[in-house]
Amino acid sequence: MIKMKLRSMRYLFLFTILFIPGILRSQVLVESVAATVGSEVVYLSELEAAIASMRREDPRLSVSKLRCQVLNELLVSKLYLDQARIDSVTVTKEDVQSDLNMQMNRAIVTAGSEEALAKAFNKSILDIRKDAETRMMDQQLMRKVLNSITQDVTLTPAGLKRYYSTIPKDSIPVIPARYEFSIIQLDPPSRED
Repeated sequence: MIKMKLRSMRYLFLFTILFIPGILRSQVLVESVAATVGSEVVYLSELEAAIASMRREDPRLSVSKLRCQVLNELLVSKLYLDQARIDSVTVTKEDVQSDLNMQMNRAIVTAGSEEALAKAFNKSILDIRKDAETRMMDQQLMRKVLNSITQDVTLTPAGLKRYYSTIPKDSIPVIPARYEFSIIQLDPPSRED
C-alpha cells in the first residue's frame, strides 16, 4: 500500500516536472484590452500594430512617445465611433466600395502582385480587403460625426479674440516663443556704363 502511494507520488512528480512547464510556456496572451471608450474597445494588438507600422516608416521614433501618441489617436477615434453609435450614424458597404477598390488596386500595384501583398501582410487578399473595408467604414463614420459636430461652428479672428479676452490671463498656458527667419536677398543690378 505504501509502495503504491510512493509510486503514484513519483508519477505525479514526474508529470509535474516534465509537462507543467511546457504547458505554462505554451500559454500565449491572445488579446488584451488597452482602453475602453463607451462601448468601443482599444485592443493592445491594435495599439502595437499601429506602433509597428509607424516604426517601419521611421525606426528612429521613440516607442514610448509613439505609444502615448497612438493611444491618444485611437481613443479619439473610438470616441467618434461611440458617438456615431449613440447618434445612429451609419455607413453602408456600398458607401466605401469605390474608395476600397482604388486603395486595394494601389496596394497591389505597390506590392507588385496580389501574392506579394498577401505575403507582406501575412494574410489572404480577402482578409486584407475585409480589414481595409472595416477601417474605411470607421473613417467615414468618424468623418460624418465630426461634420455633424462642426457644421454650425463658425470661427472668425474677431470671435477668437473675444473668447480669449474673457479668459483670465493666468489660466492661459504659456507656450514658449519660436522664431523662424527667412532672408530673401536681391542684389541690385550693377551699373556698368
